[in-house]
Amino acid sequence: MYLYYPHILGEYQSGADSLILATRYGKSKLIRAKVKAAFLFGTIIFALHVLVAIIILLSGFGTNGFSLPLQVLNATIPYNFTMLQAVVVCVITDFLVMFGMISLILLMSANMNSSLPTMAVALFILLLPMFFGYSETNGIWNHILTLLPATAMQPVWPDDYNCFVSYSVFGKIFDVVSIRIIVYVILPIICVPLAGVVFKRHQVK
Repeated sequence: MYLYYPHILGEYQSGADSLILATRYGKSKLIRAKVKAAFLFGTIIFALHVLVAIIILLSGFGTNGFSLPLQVLNATIPYNFTMLQAVVVCVITDFLVMFGMISLILLMSANMNSSLPTMAVALFILLLPMFFGYSETNGIWNHILTLLPATAMQPVWPDDYNCFVSYSVFGKIFDVVSIRIIVYVILPIICVPLAGVVFKRHQVK
């Protein structure tokens, strides 16, 4: 996973926040520009990574297997996808996870005066699945772990257990692929406006 670290408020450490917040557009257009720049940079880097990966795979394996059902990997996979559809779902999910993490980091950086704790928390969230595996007895933890960024960027179909993980939300049942997309669509919607509000209310020291 490519970690783009957009510390929106490096101005806190340099003292430039006192100047920025006093300007005409310091609490409006500048914030929007910085947020747009973070997402644009992340999108460009993500697109380049995906493009290189696709070129390498297509040059080695071609496109003959695009129409094959996903069940050729595992007969128990419950998703009615072709190989091509599965790849598209993975790319979309990974893109949304990246957007979600950028949004979360923007919000954390708006609340913290130093980039170090922001980076530490972000790395902890990303590396958490490496230190804590799936539990054989705690289903709640397994459901949380499946949604964490590093885990959410992994396809569920190779794993018999993850294939059948489901989530009950307001009486409706969602499969793990759908809930990942929903969570990482909602995260930017919540975090980005909050980051802007926090920055606007920042008290210059």
